[in-house]
Amino acid sequence: MATPFQGKTLTICTGPLTPSGMATESGRHTRLSTLLLAQRRSSAFKGSIHYAPYMQYDKAGQQIWLNLLSVDAITETHGDAAKGVMFVPVVAGSDKMTVFVQQMYHACLTCVFKPLKAGMSIPKVVHCPDGHLRHAFFGLGPYIADYPEQVWLAGIVQGWCPKCDAHPKDLDAPEALHRSHAMSEVLIMAFDPGTLWDEHGIRTDVVPFTHHFPCANIHELLSPDLLHQVIKGTFKDHLVLWVGEYLWTADVLKALMKVYLSIHQVYLTAIIGYVPSKMVQCMSAFLDFCYLARRNAFLPETLNHFTDALQQFHLHRNIFVETLSQMLWTILQMEKLFKRGMMTGSTSPYMAKVYVGIPDVPEEDENEDDKNDNKDLGPASGPKVLLSIKLARQAETQYPCDLVTLAMHIQQRQFPEALRRFLWGQLNPNSDLSPADVSLNDCPILYGQISVFHSAVAHYFAPSDVRGAGGMHHKHICTHPSWHGEYPRYNTAFAETDVDLPGMEGMTVAHVLIPDPNTGLWVVWPKFDTRRRRTLEVVHLDSIVCAAHLLPVYGSAPLPKDFHFGLS
Repeated sequence: MATPFQGKTLTICTGPLTPSGMATESGRHTRLSTLLLAQRRSSAFKGSIHYAPYMQYDKAGQQIWLNLLSVDAITETHGDAAKGVMFVPVVAGSDKMTVFVQQMYHACLTCVFKPLKAGMSIPKVVHCPDGHLRHAFFGLGPYIADYPEQVWLAGIVQGWCPKCDAHPKDLDAPEALHRSHAMSEVLIMAFDPGTLWDEHGIRTDVVPFTHHFPCANIHELLSPDLLHQVIKGTFKDHLVLWVGEYLWTADVLKALMKVYLSIHQVYLTAIIGYVPSKMVQCMSAFLDFCYLARRNAFLPETLNHFTDALQQFHLHRNIFVETLSQMLWTILQMEKLFKRGMMTGSTSPYMAKVYVGIPDVPEEDENEDDKNDNKDLGPASGPKVLLSIKLARQAETQYPCDLVTLAMHIQQRQFPEALRRFLWGQLNPNSDLSPADVSLNDCPILYGQISVFHSAVAHYFAPSDVRGAGGMHHKHICTHPSWHGEYPRYNTAFAETDVDLPGMEGMTVAHVLIPDPNTGLWVVWPKFDTRRRRTLEVVHLDSIVCAAHLLPVYGSAPLPKDFHFGLS
């Protein structure tokens, strides 16, 4: 039974609250026990709570790890005493905390969780949302925080790992050991504070709050903040910066930073041809790692892919070390030229800011959101379904309603034939013949009226995107001959062709080839028939999964500055 604080605020003050809402200088005020009692008996959670750990499997018999209770942690910590007892882990988190006295920070957290301490060793009788009374163990669940908060919570020195004792200069050391309260106590008894600080990264003036609770080890409970530590920290603050230093040309770097700020998937294709292929492969492996880490459910094969992506990243990241001397030499030479006044034009103001630590990131257009109608609508509520498509509320009125005239109007002469073959496929779903192999005379003719819609909303299950209830996401799919009266816009989309094949192998976007060896992205190109005409096929609306964001395969030279994206 995971217990999130939905819409609730947990208040920690340095003194009791006064009628004016201010706090005096002593004491603390918390509402944890009140919130937990209210939420665990609320009927709003009826049918949404697991009262015992469970194991979930897919059709192939593979175990699925979906949430806290899909791992039987309570049995590992409480043994036979956990049989028949409900487990209530409290998931905590903190961000952007201002801490002046770290031990006071831990004292406050100890006070917050103190009402739960008795129930961590002896089960308590609790009132559940389904109206029944059950025995329950309370426990401290994962603590989600980015690195600054992890340093304070773990009582370690800045720069050291909060999970293991690897030295900051060798974080991948294979002999590194997992941190624990017991190991820290042994080291504190054996060494002086200076040695602990320099050689073990331990602060002797901080005792983590979990030290006061049973079955709680802050070094195990800490969970990384994917946004700050992985995406922003590793990708933006390190990889993007290193690529920029390798390129060093200000105009190129500013353009790439603009690309990064818009969508980081585009960044991968934008650097091809400007950096060594190993750098591209390193970025590709890292993006694979990010998308896998964002999933809401994990299979054994997912964890294997996760490990493979991490290993590939570690392998290819050496390219940055290999080119470091070249990068440093280039920067030093540029600095000399700048100091001598020999750098003029568009790059010198930019480099002046770089040298004083102020990157010249292009300002965002305040009206950018108004111009960008390629709407990613984000999380969608509702139960989990594989996919569904909902057309716009009203059809367009400027199109002919009969088939032949409509085909002439949209300049798709093959449309009537494609529609007839589509109808034959719908009427003969179990046939071994493909609609393309059937004689056109055997295909039905449509005599009714046809409606045209310029947009639809795709709802689909998105394991690697921000999700709503049931794991669903939704996006707009648009097709318009004159977008905002300026240029045509025809979105591409993923169409499902085989439900039994995984991922891209069971879908199509025009013609699919093998993934690119450098980027890991699937490469597609238009499909032509034997007469060198672009193939046209009518597909069922239910086969469309979602909009597909196709990135161009760039050539060896930069695009002209006046190149309009509407021509892509």
